[in-house]
Amino acid sequence: MKDFDGDVKIKKSTLTATGVKIESIDSNPIEVVAEVRKSTEQEHELVVIFIKNGISMSAESDLAGYTAAKSIVRNFANEMSKEATEDYLKEQNKLVEDLVKDLEGAEKDHEKATKEIQDAKENIENAKKEIKEAEAKIKEKSKFIDDNKKTKEELSK
Repeated sequence: MKDFDGDVKIKKSTLTATGVKIESIDSNPIEVVAEVRKSTEQEHELVVIFIKNGISMSAESDLAGYTAAKSIVRNFANEMSKEATEDYLKEQNKLVEDLVKDLEGAEKDHEKATKEIQDAKENIENAKKEIKEAEAKIKEKSKFIDDNKKTKEELSK
């Protein structure tokens, strides 16, 4: 209604405009009452009544005015639908961008975890080698000690 002159009042989901000048409907001011009704969570219904000389317009009462009013409402609905679709598309694109970032982060975490696992496996292998080497040294030193004990016993006799 902002494209047309008139006094606009809004109460909840109902808009009432008086003194509206829409030349394609009538050269005299008319009244327009519009209400938005929620159909579903994502869908809304727009009900518009054009009142000319105190009588709601219809195809029977004023075909030319009715056709012009219908065209105005259709154009408005198309514009609202286009804006809603664009907004929805922006939201979905933002969600996709966020998911892509999350996926990239998860891939980096996976690569880091894989490297940590590989490093841990290498550390385990190195520790096993060190244990074997330490066991071999213990065995060698134990043999050396045993040999020294035997030699000491033989010398003590």
